Amino acid sequence: MNVALTAPPWSLATTELDSFGVEPILLPGVRYAGDGQRLLASGLVRRVLADVVVAADVADSRDVRAAAIALMAAELAGGEGWAVAYRSAGWLHTGWSPERRPPDLVELIVPPGRRRRIAGVRTRQVTIPADDIVHIGGVPVTTPTRTAADIARDLPEPEALTALHRLRQVTGIQPREVLARLSGMPSGRGVAHAKRLVRQWAAGG
Repeated sequence: MNVALTAPPWSLATTELDSFGVEPILLPGVRYAGDGQRLLASGLVRRVLADVVVAADVADSRDVRAAAIALMAAELAGGEGWAVAYRSAGWLHTGWSPERRPPDLVELIVPPGRRRRIAGVRTRQVTIPADDIVHIGGVPVTTPTRTAADIARDLPEPEALTALHRLRQVTGIQPREVLARLSGMPSGRGVAHAKRLVRQWAAGG
């Protein structure tokens, strides 16, 4: 891919529209700038996440979503203890988001004391066991089971149930696995509520 600029200021005049390839690219402000709106309206690119775009004919996939997150979290690259989590992990695993459109933010967990301000990134300070982490396209993300446990604790009930159904459909996780993981988080926020929600999900709710 050969795109002239990946940071502001950029414009249609300085961006080689015919050179977008299969890899996502970060164009800060693409959602708001006049040229950005025209770029999206051109139909040559589509948004993947926040200000990350990709050629319009590139199919959605876990690898494309992971590459988009890697661009958003580039400042954390090489560091340890961070991972995609909560609803963003659900989106990375399945492609579904509560917004029903490309997410505006990516949610990450970082070790206590390492909170950083990054545009388009929301961080939470959480210590997480290594067994709860997998890698997709080189990007650390909570496992489907841990993701389901966190979503059940974190999202409003209707959105959580939809996300759990989607995770089961795409990754094959089972409610009993999520219940077992929640039982290993006795001091976690919202565990009792999450268990009730997972039982409802298991019953077809």
